[in-house]
Amino acid sequence: MKKGPRVFLVEKMPTVANLGSCIIMPRSGLMTMAAILGERTDYEIHLLFEPYCGRVEPQRIAAAEPRFVLLNGLTTTAVENEILVRELRRLARRPLEVIVGGEHATMFPHATQRYADVIIPYEGDEALVKVLAALELGEASGRDRALAAIPGLWYRDSAGAWHESAGIPRRTKIDYRYDLTRFVGSKGVRSRLPLTQLPVQASRGCTYLCSFCSWISLFGRAGYHVRSAEDFLHDVEHAFDHTGVDRFMVVDNLFGADREATQELLESLVRRFEGRKRQPTFTVLCRADQFTHGEDLFSDSFLQLMRRAGIWNISMGLESVEDATLQDMRKEAETHVYVDTAERLQRFGFKISASFMAGYADDTERSVRSIAPFARNLGCFTIQMYCPAITPRTSDWKQLIHRRIPGHPARFLNGHSVATFPQRILPSVLQKTLFETADDFCRGGQREAQKLIVARIYRRVWNGMKPFYAALAEIEREVLLPERIYRESSPGSWELDEDRLLTLFADRERYEDFARRIEEIFDPVRYPEGVEPLLPMPRDPLPGAGSNLAARRGQRAWSEARGGGGMQ
Repeated sequence: MKKGPRVFLVEKMPTVANLGSCIIMPRSGLMTMAAILGERTDYEIHLLFEPYCGRVEPQRIAAAEPRFVLLNGLTTTAVENEILVRELRRLARRPLEVIVGGEHATMFPHATQRYADVIIPYEGDEALVKVLAALELGEASGRDRALAAIPGLWYRDSAGAWHESAGIPRRTKIDYRYDLTRFVGSKGVRSRLPLTQLPVQASRGCTYLCSFCSWISLFGRAGYHVRSAEDFLHDVEHAFDHTGVDRFMVVDNLFGADREATQELLESLVRRFEGRKRQPTFTVLCRADQFTHGEDLFSDSFLQLMRRAGIWNISMGLESVEDATLQDMRKEAETHVYVDTAERLQRFGFKISASFMAGYADDTERSVRSIAPFARNLGCFTIQMYCPAITPRTSDWKQLIHRRIPGHPARFLNGHSVATFPQRILPSVLQKTLFETADDFCRGGQREAQKLIVARIYRRVWNGMKPFYAALAEIEREVLLPERIYRESSPGSWELDEDRLLTLFADRERYEDFARRIEEIFDPVRYPEGVEPLLPMPRDPLPGAGSNLAARRGQRAWSEARGGGGMQ
């Protein structure tokens, strides 16, 4: 290992579980950054992932006197990251600079400024090495100029003021190879954690723009780019040798969109691994219309090649069992396509997992509950149940920003929590129904061992979510129903009063009071038990809150969404 200044890359685990956190798999972002730093710099790299290395203790990191600490993660670990940095700064014996990237930092940079010195949004492959070089400059003005020249960066200047540099870079060449020797606790990890998986990447980006999807938020600009088959094979083989892991998640936004490159990759996997005693297996993320009813379908021979290459699980974002809702999402799919796709995949021996979004558009309690029998009939071995989360730079952000629940505690933004005001169901009812639907899928019909394991995971997640659920119910009693944001449409059924919410959103003073009352109800559950509350969390700016423009835009929201208004 190189013996230059130390850099620690840290991935914390959330205090509130989600379905993904129960799959023991590090995120690919820090693994990629560790590989790039190892190839292109002289720093001594240490990558810490808590399930592999044990609890990340700030005392141990501080004692190593790192030059830089790099953090990433989802919004669910934002509080844990801030607590870690607070302790590191208190313990550090020399100046410590903190660089943050990943999903949360990209989408919510203003909140990330609480604990970061530099924020690298979008893809950090090219920017990271330049950022470290700039921070090593001794002269303050030269450092500031060097940071300002890096496109798309948020940085704190030498006087403590924050700046955003212009430009949104996209990587057209994905150029790195894993070096897991820098990954603390990864050697032979499969013997300790037999169910662990590792992420690998064959492409970045997508060729679709579904209204809710955050991929455009995370990459900043459109584009679909593939990685070389040799680099992909290196990562798989290196993981085999170093960790013993043979289960991989291909973390592409859309697997197989470049058919020629995918064919080359699959053939390379067959040549490299077919006939070996141990072979890798892969989960890939696809669209249903890649298998039936699409314009450029995977042929029978292509599906056979996928199976020979080790692909066993096709994970699909089906999102809804209602055709009207799929149209609202700009999903460009219908439920009969899902049925035909499932039948074809099963003929070729693939397992099917699917994700669904509960509470979008005109979803009712009935339509959410109907997900469970629909997924069972498809033959899914597991499902992921999520709620809509309106994220920056998506179509939903532009049209439905007034629907975001203000003050939502970051640690509960795990994908399963209600983050927006649903149209035809109370937030607390949707929250409970989501988990009851997941439980119904797992326990209904034929009882299978795999489904019972998933049921236990959902039960664990639900137990962690109960304080949030109780807060939602209190918000309804104390704020939403007295303000008549929801009205009873029939006995026991409630509907959002869209016009009333829009009018409130357009009045800055009233909306600030509305948001404050909701935030105060969330405050007791905002931090893990026993953690001293941090400074109040500043809100990321809401475009148009309190303006007539926002009200006019919002009043057209549903008609525009159904009309398929494009990304801008």
